[in-house]
Amino acid sequence: SLNILDVIQIINVILGNLNQYVSTDNFVDVTSDINGNDLYLTFNSASAAGLEIKFNQEVSDIEIINNDLFTISKNLEANENIALIYSLEGKTFDESLTIKVINGSNLDRENDISILAGNLAGDKMSVRWIEAKNFSLTSLYPNPFNPTTKVDYSVEQAGNLRLSVYNILGQEVAVLHNGFQTEGSYQAVWNAGELASGVYYINMMMNGYTETKKAVLVK
Repeated sequence: SLNILDVIQIINVILGNLNQYVSTDNFVDVTSDINGNDLYLTFNSASAAGLEIKFNQEVSDIEIINNDLFTISKNLEANENIALIYSLEGKTFDESLTIKVINGSNLDRENDISILAGNLAGDKMSVRWIEAKNFSLTSLYPNPFNPTTKVDYSVEQAGNLRLSVYNILGQEVAVLHNGFQTEGSYQAVWNAGELASGVYYINMMMNGYTETKKAVLVK
């Protein structure tokens, strides 16, 4: 049977998107939250283009709650409980995608949930569960911008932090901070005056985990 990697590649053929894609990251960070009887899963990645999620227990329903560009195909019969999430337009998450698993609060992520993720080329990506991030990219303003934007971020536990900017080819074009950062709230200013208009990704890495926000430079 087809998996999500096959689906992404088929969509590429249909759309004629046969170019060589370069990922800005090779992994998807997953966080979970429970609200009442429902489980919320957030997938953080700039490069992910599709997900295949299998549940070992029956769930009532699954919904995408924050990304209209993606489609969900699901089979929630007792012997299947699988969902495929993909974009018919060949898009990536850009920053993140969140799903709501109705009546999924009792699911154990180690035993009840398995995730396969793919990038735009249909290549498998690594999936990492995040216990609790100790940093956050809180805001990016203005966005779109020209030629400067302010990047607000917070650190809950001191450590080595790298805040950098990548273009859509995955090339690092600026480093806003690289070194030890104590607890607190901070602001970095990015001046993109020498760069061309387009989409860029603000990438924050700390303790092996990352968070990404999309920035649009319009000149």
